[in-house]
Amino acid sequence: MVTAKAPSAHARSRMRPRRRLMNPLRGRQAEEGETKNTEGWTVYMDDELKEIIHGEFVNWQLHCPFVFHRDGQPIRDIRGSWKSACKLAGLKNRLFHDLRRTAVRNMVRSGIPENIAMKISGHKTRSVFDRYNIVSAEDLKQAAAKQEAYLKGLSN
Repeated sequence: MVTAKAPSAHARSRMRPRRRLMNPLRGRQAEEGETKNTEGWTVYMDDELKEIIHGEFVNWQLHCPFVFHRDGQPIRDIRGSWKSACKLAGLKNRLFHDLRRTAVRNMVRSGIPENIAMKISGHKTRSVFDRYNIVSAEDLKQAAAKQEAYLKGLSN
């Protein structure tokens, strides 16, 4: 679930129990109509996420309408499982929501336009998106290096 969360940047609220609305194996696109704000939502899956969804679809119990479930019952809260997974991985003080911040940073740093990253992550306002797109010391170092290179190019 961690690997599926980070690349796609879905809020935990979007991870609530969802009914299967379509066959996610029809390519790289899965459409979702039942969201927190009742707006439609489309996810374009990378190969890793598609493989995870495919595994859930193959194991789907016919009597269960949920994509992710535990013995046919919707998964309501992942905090206990998240805490156990972090402990097993040797990670301390990690929040599931940190993955959303990481996903936003990764999208922006990889060159995805910010308005598209906002659509993928589900941020409706620029001010909230900016709180997720945290500037690091490394970002500042890279900016200084770029400026230096630019200024050196002017003097030539």
